[in-house]
Parts: sequence; structure tokens; C-alpha cells
Amino acid sequence: MKRVLIIFGLSFAALSNGAFDDRAHFGIQGGMNFSGASVSPSTARADLFGISAGVLMEMPLKDSFFLQPELNFVQKGAENNFFGSLARTRMTYLELPVLLKAKLDLDFMRLNLFAGPKISYLLSAGATPIGAGGVSVSRGNFSDFDLGANLGVGSGFDVGWESQIFVTLQYSFGLLDVAPGAGEWRNSGFQFLVGLWL
Repeated sequence: MKRVLIIFGLSFAALSNGAFDDRAHFGIQGGMNFSGASVSPSTARADLFGISAGVLMEMPLKDSFFLQPELNFVQKGAENNFFGSLARTRMTYLELPVLLKAKLDLDFMRLNLFAGPKISYLLSAGATPIGAGGVSVSRGNFSDFDLGANLGVGSGFDVGWESQIFVTLQYSFGLLDVAPGAGEWRNSGFQFLVGLWL
């Protein structure tokens, strides 16, 4: 896992290299993640609440377009009977999205639209049984990596000191089956994030 963390860190550093443009700047963000999963077989399903937090960088490309690499800690999971008994299955990922962002200055607000791919590395996984049934779930039940995409909308607000608060609402979905040995499990979820450009 140390190698993976080093690779993720170096990838983020390479993407956020100031050589792209000296107007690039860093930010921090955090918020809530309402995660679920598209699973088969399963006859019961509910979303779970988790947290998301990380760092990001915005690099100007041309006109109103920007490249935004991020490095985030994200809690995911779902409530279902995918592993035989009803349980809350939770996973923790380290994610590296690379988003293309468009900024629109409207009369009444500053609107940001963004989309892009991401790669996720599974840090941990486990399950809590619901009711009398028992279930045993660990990191070994899932694939190490997931590929997916983020789509979202947001807005920014100037707060002085050359800083800006921003809020985003995004939808995240996985493209891979992350539990190939037990059936089909594809991650998905909504995130509400608040951040600060430094």
C-alpha cells in the first residue's frame, strides 16, 4: 500500500506542477458523501452516509476552462444483502480525479461545471450485520482499484485575503465491477463539498 500512496502522491504532484501556469493555486475541501451501489444479486438496498476530504488544484487552460486535479479520502458503501445477509458494507478509498472545469459568470452568480475521470484505490472494507444474520466482509472481497467519473456543478464566493469559498454538488459513479468474485458491485453516490481556495 505504501507504493500506491507514493504513486498517488507523485501523480497529484505531477498534475499540479506550477509549470502549467503561474496562476495555478491550491485548495482544500471536505463534506458529505451519500454513497450507494448498483449490485447483483441483491434484493435489499439503501444508501450510506460517509465523509469526503482532500486537496485540489486549479490550473488555467484557455479562456474559461481549467484543469482541476484532486486527491481525496472518500468513504463509500451500501446497505444490502449482497454477501448473503443484510449488512452495512463500508469501504474507504483514496481517489485521484482529474476534472475539466468551465467557469460561467452569470448575472446573479458564478457557476462552475466540471466532469472527468478518476482512479480509486481501496484502503479498507468491512461490514456490520443488520438483524440476526451474520456476514464476514474484508478488503479481500473487493478489487484494489476502481475506475470511474465525476460530474458536478458548483459556485464560488469571494471572502477577501485573495481567498474564495466554494461549494460543489457532484455525482460519482464507478465503471468497474469491484467484487467480481461474488457478483457485480458498482459504486455510485452524491457528494456535497465545501472548500477554500488558498
